[in-house]
Amino acid sequence: MTNRENRQIIEKFLEEHRFFRLNPEDLYFFEQEMLPSITPEGNLILKDETHLFVNPNGHGGSLKAIFKSGILKTLMERDVTELFYCQADNPLVKVADPVFLGYHNMENAEMSLKVLRRRDGLEKVGIYGTVNGKPAVIEYSDLLPEEISAVDEKGRLKYWPGSIAIHIFSLPFIRRLNERGFALPYHRAVKSAAGLGMDNKLCQMPAWKFETFVFDALPLAQKVCCMETI
Repeated sequence: MTNRENRQIIEKFLEEHRFFRLNPEDLYFFEQEMLPSITPEGNLILKDETHLFVNPNGHGGSLKAIFKSGILKTLMERDVTELFYCQADNPLVKVADPVFLGYHNMENAEMSLKVLRRRDGLEKVGIYGTVNGKPAVIEYSDLLPEEISAVDEKGRLKYWPGSIAIHIFSLPFIRRLNERGFALPYHRAVKSAAGLGMDNKLCQMPAWKFETFVFDALPLAQKVCCMETI
């Protein structure tokens, strides 16, 4: 998945490296949507005199983008049934882990995730659990310090499953979400942006960027599987 600002750069890089020996016919490029960033006061930010400052809509945007681009349909026509998902900045991922895929299929899950046992209460990682009786990943920033570091009667972390952003999706699940018009919640990220100031000159300013997260699809799945990685 790319966005309109980096697609050409990514495609050129892969072409220069001969797609790292992958078959180009098996590679699909698609773009996620962009969202306007705002100031803490709620004002839009101008990138220049005619364009708003925008940011990609987060990795949750992949679930809509793969459908709107037509790639989901193409994959299903090629008899692909599952989608393995991971973050680009994790070089240790065991891509298409056969044990993980086998567990996902054995349980007829619509969405699955891998977790690692958190090392301590200070580790900044999303926590897998249940919210209102449904499976979910809760961002560590959405929890109170005493909740993050809570322990049981044996002194072990109470909320130990840390999500490592590795998932499997069934393609019919992604199709159903889009056909029913699903919407994932937005999460705010406090950043800075280069926008036009009051003097019409570029300057760095505080910015709120809004993103969707792919793990927020967990409560929408009829069956979820979680596998701990040792």
